[in-house]
Amino acid sequence: MQHLHNHLYISEQIQPGDLPALRAQGITQIICHRPDGEGTLQPAFADIAAAAAAEGIRTLHLPVKGGLFPPEVIEATRKALASGETTLMFCKSGMRSTLTWALGEAAAGTPVDELVARAAVCGYDLEPHRAMLVAAAGKSL
Repeated sequence: MQHLHNHLYISEQIQPGDLPALRAQGITQIICHRPDGEGTLQPAFADIAAAAAAEGIRTLHLPVKGGLFPPEVIEATRKALASGETTLMFCKSGMRSTLTWALGEAAAGTPVDELVARAAVCGYDLEPHRAMLVAAAGKSL
């Protein structure tokens, strides 16, 4: 789990058994950007949601697939993050979650260079997606 920004953390795929430790670390909200059935060893989101509910953690399933980042997913992610809850976002590797966050932040006016730098500190290279971030910066949410 990497601290990306303020109350936001990013990670690769989590397992239902991880939820007690995540709650102990202060996570109160989880956003999954991975579609169900993407990998053979991947737990169903319903299993993660059930384990999270047992820990009092709110969950959202906002899948991103095929390299497409639907505006409604970006907006729903931004809205959930605006709650101020300590949030963990995940997908298979954490990259889609990081890029989803960065696209929303770019559209809200955060400089692209700042977003690329923040992601790099967490081990996520957004340089290959710079053009997409610049395009998002020209839009407002």
